[in-house]
Amino acid sequence: TNRKAYDVIVDSLTKAKKRIRQQDEQIKELLQAKKKSRFFGFRRSK
Repeated sequence: TNRKAYDVIVDSLTKAKKRIRQQDEQIKELLQAKKKSRFFGFRRSK
């Protein structure tokens, strides 16, 4: 039973890590998109 509990914990940890990594990538993409749009808006307003 101890082994099973350990497996469940490890599994949930790896899933959480994957989810966090995916969120990090999404945030990076959003930040890059914001920078690009702000840059283009600035260029246009000049």
